[in-house]
Amino acid sequence: MLLNQGVNDVTIKWPNDVLVKRRKICGILVEKLVGSGGVHVVIGVGLNLIDIEMDEFAVENPLKSTGLIKYIPESINQRNKILAQIIKVMLKTCIEQEKNDPENIKSEYYKYDELSGKSVILTGSDGAVVQGTYAGISRNGALLVNVTGKLVEFFSADVRVRFE
Repeated sequence: MLLNQGVNDVTIKWPNDVLVKRRKICGILVEKLVGSGGVHVVIGVGLNLIDIEMDEFAVENPLKSTGLIKYIPESINQRNKILAQIIKVMLKTCIEQEKNDPENIKSEYYKYDELSGKSVILTGSDGAVVQGTYAGISRNGALLVNVTGKLVEFFSADVRVRFE
């Protein structure tokens, strides 16, 4: 949706951040629920409309934020229209991806991958810090990091990621 509106330098940072010029504009959470009623997917989107610096969150999330009105000024008065566009794009993407090979999804992801070729610093929930080189995303969605010559998987619930 951002690219369709002429916003450039849009990237994705694992696991769920959408960035514009290395600043967070959006977060997307996807959860798969399996139960007796079948498989369901719940998708949540948080989109920053206004560009506000929030120093109190800087330690928890070192990414600086940005807002949509910085790139599409008229968006402040078109929130419902923007929400409808996001939902339309996400539904279309979900339907298309259901038919596609997961490798196609990964290749599309890598086109916008902010971490590609970068050194990453991972902080575990226990405070342990690991540094390595980003090596991609595994088939099950884990972050792959080369740590001193060994490929290690990390899951989003276990770590926070910073990059250089």
